Amino acid sequence: MPLRGHRTYWSDDIGRGPEYPSLDGNLATDVVVVGGGISGLTTAWRLRELGRDVVLLEMNRIAGGTTGHSTGHLDVTTDRLLNNVARDFGEPAARRLVATSAVAMDFVEE
Repeated sequence: MPLRGHRTYWSDDIGRGPEYPSLDGNLATDVVVVGGGISGLTTAWRLRELGRDVVLLEMNRIAGGTTGHSTGHLDVTTDRLLNNVARDFGEPAARRLVATSAVAMDFVEE
């Protein structure tokens, strides 16, 4: 959900963008991607490239949440602090999280 009173240059510049109908009933699909931010869009796009039938579900507006109200930077940090990941799942898991985040970031940048 957009932050109240928070506007960015790019969201003002592009306007609201296209609107899509709400899901009405059942659909048959290979994959459902929940969330229309950069991660969800990239995931849906890549799955379509691989020949999958994909439905993308977004509660509000495509790229209108965190993606639309950020600086658009990519980094390997997560919402969860790495020391908490290491404490709860072990240091190797925290290292894998950073490494896989870096791979994902490189993919999105490419």
